[in-house]
Amino acid sequence: MLNIPRPTPTCTRFQTTTNMSCIKGSDRMRLVLIEPQDRSFNLLTYQCGGCASDESFLKAI
Repeated sequence: MLNIPRPTPTCTRFQTTTNMSCIKGSDRMRLVLIEPQDRSFNLLTYQCGGCASDESFLKAI
């Protein structure tokens, strides 16, 4: 099972995409998980193929 870090409430992503740039390098991150948090938000988790780092974002539904 993935060890998914939880974002702070200010860490949000307004548009859902399947790919985004890795913060640590220039590789592409892929959307790997969407978790409902409540009736208003989903938690989107992206994973980098190059360095295996994870980034999670809250997205309003």
